[in-house]
Order: sequence, then structure tokens, then C-alpha cells
Amino acid sequence: IGVAPPVSWGRQPSIPPRDDFGGNMDLKELVAGATLYLPVQAHQALLFVGDGHARQGDGECCGTALETSLTGVFRLTLHPRASWSVPRAPKRPRGIGGESPALRRPRAETTEELITMAFHHSLDEAAKLAIEDMLEWLSQEHAPSMDRTDGYMFLSVAADVRVTQLVNFPTRGAHVVLKKAYLPDNNAPSGDNPA
Repeated sequence: IGVAPPVSWGRQPSIPPRDDFGGNMDLKELVAGATLYLPVQAHQALLFVGDGHARQGDGECCGTALETSLTGVFRLTLHPRASWSVPRAPKRPRGIGGESPALRRPRAETTEELITMAFHHSLDEAAKLAIEDMLEWLSQEHAPSMDRTDGYMFLSVAADVRVTQLVNFPTRGAHVVLKKAYLPDNNAPSGDNPA
């Protein structure tokens, strides 16, 4: 699932996923009810969906999952660049010129989890980028009072770093999964925070 790349890039292969617009991400958490946030690079986004999997493990290690055809209903919402974050966010830091930072890579949300994804030629770099994005998401929306060092320590004990996919050469993917139940309660009085 993804959107079109910038027109100036010309034709792009559909197999390797990309940070810039999604694509063949092979993230098994993208199921009915999940919300996927994608950076939009082309006018009208031009959503595409394909490569349905009835079952797949993390990493899709051999080039195939339990492939199937799927039908579905999608609700599309365009979040303008100045407000790409999840609408319920009480406040978030502003970037240059008073705008929120632009979404750089895909993110997902389920009823129970926050998920950041990154794709790179190096699996190590993909994991690093996915962790950085989760730190950014925490600081912008879910734990704005948590400093970066505490955020790293929090993710080290509360989040899982997983392999998204290995098969779509030359791209490797990693994702960070954080259960919402572990998020700090930003409304709790100091010292009463169970997280």
C-alpha cells in the first residue's frame, strides 16, 4: 500500500518499499482497522494497494507469504503539511515557519500500538531511522514532556524493534512497535505516572 512517488522521479519499480511513499512494505500489522500515515509526494496522492497476504511472519524472509486476493474499503484523509500529526494530539512543536515537521516515512497505528517504519539498503540503518521516528512521534504527540535521553531508555524497555522485510532487494525494512498501554499519562500529577 502506498502513494505515487514524485512525478520528477519517473517510473519507479513497485517491489522495493520506500520511505518516501510506502509501497510493498509487507508489514503484517496493516490489517482491517489499522491507520496508515504516508508522506504524500504527488498531486492527489494516487493511492495504490496490492500484494495481499492472508498470513505472513515478520520479515517475509523467502519472497512469499500466503498470497491472496483481497477486497476492502479504505477511508482516505489528507492531513495538510501544517497538521500531518494525528488530529487528537493536544499540542506539538512547530517547525520552521510555524509549521509542523513534514512526515518523512510511513507510520501506522492500531487500536493497541504505534508503529514507525523505515526502509534502507542497510537493515541497521532502517532500524535506526524507525527508532528516531518513534522518538519524534513521542516528543510531538504522546510524551512531549519526556526528554530525548528518557525517550531512548523508555523505548529500550517498552518497544520492540522488528524486521519488516528482507526480500525486496535492495531494500530492507525495520519497524518499531510500541504498545499504547505503555505510554505515559501526560495528565497524571508528577510522581503518579505508572509508565
